[in-house]
Amino acid sequence: MTIIAFRTLTYAPLDGGPDIAIPIRMYAPQDFGGASKCLFEIDWPHGQLKAYGAGMDDFQAIGLTMQRIGVEFTTAPTTKAAGCGLPSRAEAMAFRCHARCGTN
Repeated sequence: MTIIAFRTLTYAPLDGGPDIAIPIRMYAPQDFGGASKCLFEIDWPHGQLKAYGAGMDDFQAIGLTMQRIGVEFTTAPTTKAAGCGLPSRAEAMAFRCHARCGTN
């Protein structure tokens, strides 16, 4: 398999701990039964995720794989613990109430 993209994302935990590096690799598209898929790997501190994105052709597979990597990053327990990622339902509701009501 050929790596076509590599990036190390780094963020600083809110608790002041050391920065955490998260290497991400995306591989060249492969045939997937008449479609295409791109494998990717994310090296989380708690273990490696191996997954893929698929599409009708190589371009769509690459684009959807990049989107899936973004979803994995914003919803992972590691990034949630560091204060990154999507808010919980309670946090989102509190934000909506604050924005609508104008309370502090």
